[in-house]
Amino acid sequence: MLALAGPFLRRLALRARLPATLAVIGFFAILTRFEPSVLRASAMAALAVTASTLGREASSIRLLALAVTGLVFIDPFLVDMVGFQLSAAACVGIVLLSPTIARALPGPRALAEALAVTLGAQAGVAPVLIAVFGGIPVVGVAANLLAAPAAGPVMVWGLAAGVAAGLFGGGAAVVLHWPTHLLIAWIAWIAHRASALPLGEIRQRELMALAVGSLLVAVGRHLGLVGVRRAAAVLLTVAFSAPAVALRAAPPLRAELTSGAVLWRADAAVLDLDGRVDGARLLESLRRAGVARLDVVVARSSSTTLNATIDALRRRTSIERVLTPSSSLEGTSIVVGALRVEVHPAGGRLTVEISPEPTGSARGPPV
Repeated sequence: MLALAGPFLRRLALRARLPATLAVIGFFAILTRFEPSVLRASAMAALAVTASTLGREASSIRLLALAVTGLVFIDPFLVDMVGFQLSAAACVGIVLLSPTIARALPGPRALAEALAVTLGAQAGVAPVLIAVFGGIPVVGVAANLLAAPAAGPVMVWGLAAGVAAGLFGGGAAVVLHWPTHLLIAWIAWIAHRASALPLGEIRQRELMALAVGSLLVAVGRHLGLVGVRRAAAVLLTVAFSAPAVALRAAPPLRAELTSGAVLWRADAAVLDLDGRVDGARLLESLRRAGVARLDVVVARSSSTTLNATIDALRRRTSIERVLTPSSSLEGTSIVVGALRVEVHPAGGRLTVEISPEPTGSARGPPV
């Protein structure tokens, strides 16, 4: 009788703990402020725990489908949130592609599986990144591979230690959160260093080449065609390296980055702003152009929006000199690199002339 009652009692105990487990998941969602990606993860976790407790099998793709469907049914506006789109797309890539990629990758299994998860997630979010942001950073795979080992521990330790730190406070809280601090610092350092690497972005053409190369790898592997696999490897290498090669090509002298922002480059970088600038788009355009340093920024007018844009530029980019109506009370003529910048005040604004400096001409005062 006891042998027969054992499984029943275990299931009963598990069902008794189910509300507590769901409460912990809900508490985690509250702490992370119900971000779209957190909602997706919490819904999947709740469904997985419930299915396991009830003794029902549920595949990852089925859990994802149920979680996404339920969340969209509750809040249809989630479909317009990029964070939710990226989270769901990454899960689809991990669930559907990672096992196949892991089997195809050589080397130690632990490294191959970690790389497969990263590649699967990148492949899943590729359509969203290209449609919304215009491209996929090449460095993303390596950055994610380096940061991923810290992502899980920082969440688990931060949640557990946060409760204890809140109870004890003071020095105890600082000590308890030292691991959290170190893990977050590692992730932030990886993000900072990776974003500064001039590797460019994979866009539609490169993505098509990567898709064709991956298909050829699969076909060559299945049919045992070594030549096809080698050709596919060359195609994949070219597709990954093309964005970095393009960034090293000679940039145009004048390029309109976004409405109200013109970038001049000739052995130096001069940014001309006219007050109608969308700061977020400007920063994104500079990143895509591979600009990490600006020698001169000229603001033709003064406004709260333009001042905020310049502040954002200072935080993200190294700037040598900024010329504004308030700082340029007299006419200024400077030569930086192979560019001459002429600035004159006129009615609370600046009139600006930027032109290439003839080779061998007298250089103006240094910036």
